[in-house]
Amino acid sequence: MSKFKKIFNDLRNSIIDGNFKVGDKLPTGDELCAQYSVSRITVVRAMNDLELMGFVKKTPGKGTYVLDRTRSSKSPVFHLLSSGLSDLFYRQMIISFTKKLRASSALGAVMAVGYELDYLKEALDYVLRSGTNGLVVMHSGSPDSLDEFSRIVERVKDVPVLIAQRKLEGFKGTQVIVDEIKGGYLAAKHLISIGYDKLVYMGLDTHFFSGSQRFQGFLQACDENEVPERNRIIFDKSDLYSISDIKCELEALSGPFGVVVPSESQAFLAYELLVNLGLRIPEDAALVAIYGSNHSTSAAVPFTTVDWPGEKMGTTLAEKLLRLHTAPKSVTSKESVITLDPHLVVRVSCGSNKNYSRHALLKNDF
Repeated sequence: MSKFKKIFNDLRNSIIDGNFKVGDKLPTGDELCAQYSVSRITVVRAMNDLELMGFVKKTPGKGTYVLDRTRSSKSPVFHLLSSGLSDLFYRQMIISFTKKLRASSALGAVMAVGYELDYLKEALDYVLRSGTNGLVVMHSGSPDSLDEFSRIVERVKDVPVLIAQRKLEGFKGTQVIVDEIKGGYLAAKHLISIGYDKLVYMGLDTHFFSGSQRFQGFLQACDENEVPERNRIIFDKSDLYSISDIKCELEALSGPFGVVVPSESQAFLAYELLVNLGLRIPEDAALVAIYGSNHSTSAAVPFTTVDWPGEKMGTTLAEKLLRLHTAPKSVTSKESVITLDPHLVVRVSCGSNKNYSRHALLKNDF
């Protein structure tokens, strides 16, 4: 590490850790030169960078003083630590998040951290050391990781923190979540509404939080609409890789049936499996994919999907951060859960616009 960078990091970390308080005077240039055995120009470079990032203010003839970074920046900066980037939901969320902040003369920074808790912790430390006016974090919903995720988030004390996409039980603050149960409900309800009284759920994974939620919604729609147990067939995620395990059960169904799949990637597997069994989509089996993403319109028979509200999510997160930025601490710590609904997009796999080619759909998307 270069000498000026070491001086910069040491002073910045001392400010963040509270060793230097707002209004404190930093050591003089001569003192820092002696302490680090460096030239005057090296110290000046480090101090210039600290001032550029809003940590300090140099006053000629008096010295260098620590600033209150929450008030010194003309444009507040907010961070979104996203669990993904490429899916349609994430792309829509990120674009609307940054667009809303930009329209309010604020800056939005996005980091893709996935669901790796060690990486999340490292990214969070970096953001807090660099300076932020508020941030958004997301978790996987896995019971094995929630306690550690909560501990990581609880380390943030002085800026607003929002939880996005999935609810975190016990969190004292604002959460903006998607109703995943409703996603499964909408998929099954649509198939029932267009006349299917036999439903197949393909791809159940009870170890996956979102998968469990979506399946719960599927069952709820079946119960409300009195779909008999004998007319419900449930296949595990592993069954999607085995035609022989599924063939006999599907052949026992007389007449057309509806298929619900909990994700777009699994929908492609289900589609190939059904076609290999000699079934036609949608004539023999109508198909709905929950959590539609980038490729549903490019399937040989474009999929009907239940899409997540990415644009609404990004806008809502940005609006909440902007409000909390100027709110007193008593307000920022209030518990609040905002629930956003997914929405159904009907395409050819459920019989809509049968003569509409996937190429036309892709043209519209592009």
